[in-house]
Amino acid sequence: AVVSTQSDIVHWEQVFEKFDSNSDGVIDKEELKSLMRICKLNPFEKEFKTLMEKYGTGGNIDKKSFVRLMTDKKKEGWPDPLAELTKAFQSFDKRGTGEIPISQFMDIMKDYGEGMAGGVRELLEEDLRKCDKDHSGTINIKEFVELFARSENNFPGVTRGK
Repeated sequence: AVVSTQSDIVHWEQVFEKFDSNSDGVIDKEELKSLMRICKLNPFEKEFKTLMEKYGTGGNIDKKSFVRLMTDKKKEGWPDPLAELTKAFQSFDKRGTGEIPISQFMDIMKDYGEGMAGGVRELLEEDLRKCDKDHSGTINIKEFVELFARSENNFPGVTRGK
């Protein structure tokens, strides 16, 4: 597939850089799975394996292949992961200030689920504090994207309430 514009290429390269959590120049299987979860895509293992075989090399996807993957999949209706995260951030940013107090985010997460079992609350708080680079006690959109772009942030102990 051919990328139609230079701005498309630049956009997908920026998305790649956000999801290349360890800055090694490739997105591995877990980083790609994280991106797909954000897009509300949950392919079966067979489909995921097919994606990795088509676009990856040695279990990883480099930037050029990622741009090709996202361009192809966008045509199939895949959502843009940065747009999805921006919408989520805006839903948490009730005052429209561009920042979410960490304590408010934790309250929302607690209300969202029946609970955060097995130390998940502590892990989430620790991750939030790591992402709060300026130690303001709040997270902005850039920090929010970083939090969710990191593949280890699956929040498995948070269960959806009734």
